[in-house]
Amino acid sequence: MVRKEAKGLKTFKIERKMALRAVQNANIEMHDVFVPDDERFELAKDFASGTKEVLMHSRIFVAWMAAGMAAGALEAAMAYCQERI
Repeated sequence: MVRKEAKGLKTFKIERKMALRAVQNANIEMHDVFVPDDERFELAKDFASGTKEVLMHSRIFVAWMAAGMAAGALEAAMAYCQERI
């Protein structure tokens, strides 16, 4: 865990970019940031491996969400077509 006030940490909000229209995106820059041992996560090996895991799962979620939206749109279109005179 890196505290906001840590020396060498910079965060920047990415304007007009939203993930799933709900989550604000940001850039995170770290240059020679020191994290004391008592603030480190026990099982964390490095920053990249944890981030990669989160991204992998969120991408799978986004793909399934798109498939669900497409199925919902198809159902709505079929219902509309069947009741249309």
